[in-house]
Amino acid sequence: MKKQDKSKFPQKMIEESLERVIKNMPANEWFWTVPWALGVDKNGNSMINENHTVDKEPAGTVQLGIKRIGLKYKVDITRCGYFNWNIRGDIANPNVIELIA
Repeated sequence: MKKQDKSKFPQKMIEESLERVIKNMPANEWFWTVPWALGVDKNGNSMINENHTVDKEPAGTVQLGIKRIGLKYKVDITRCGYFNWNIRGDIANPNVIELIA
């Protein structure tokens, strides 16, 4: 029997987390992620960082609703309260097609 290295994060948990990232979520279903997964530029263009994890229900800081529509996203920020987005440099390829505020 192979001895488990106690200093390493469990591989099964890593694989499960990788499966639950935005870029792997199915289309046309609402999921929830953290508000800082959404980037905004000074022109109002927005982009989702697809490497953030998603959950089926909002909880704690997971309050940004997200739904995949093809290769783009519909985003709901109504539950994000007083979160302040950092305005970034120009977003060359915005991937948000609808923002619900």
